[in-house]
Amino acid sequence: MSMFFLEFNQAAKTLCWVRAGHEPAMLFGPSGSKLQNLSGDGMALGVVGDYNYEAYTLQGWESGSVIVIATDGIRETRNNSGEMFGLNRLYEIISHNVNESAAVLQNAIIDAVRAFQADARQEDDITVVIVKLL
Repeated sequence: MSMFFLEFNQAAKTLCWVRAGHEPAMLFGPSGSKLQNLSGDGMALGVVGDYNYEAYTLQGWESGSVIVIATDGIRETRNNSGEMFGLNRLYEIISHNVNESAAVLQNAIIDAVRAFQADARQEDDITVVIVKLL
């Protein structure tokens, strides 16, 4: 099982996260053009009993930035031709909707994945969490 744990401190404008085999979260600036992956080491939960997970920190963000936490099922969704949805399509949707509400952005991503998939078989979960930073 994978996990992405994120803690944010609004007053200090800091982000602190731990990855456990999960896709990196993505931080987009309010213009939608500045992307930073919240990456780092960390294996899936339960693989090694005494594994020490590392916390990562980012200081500062622009008001209006968006964090997108998505499962790999988004980028790995295939269409009828076997083509994957991929990260570029995801980045484009986020960039075009970065100033919308979290619900609108989330729905735009899910709708685009479903439209791309059409009637191809779903192979994995399609989960996305949107965090709007003030």
